[in-house]
Amino acid sequence: MERLLAVSSSPHIHAPQDTRTIMAWVLAALAPAGLAGIYFFGFRAA
Repeated sequence: MERLLAVSSSPHIHAPQDTRTIMAWVLAALAPAGLAGIYFFGFRAA
């Protein structure tokens, strides 16, 4: 018996923010890890 593949769109989050705002939040979330890496391993780790 042959089963057909169900094709549908991916589940995307619909947010009122634009891409620039979301990327600013991503940068803010990654900043502590980057600063900790520089603190523990020096600027050569960056």
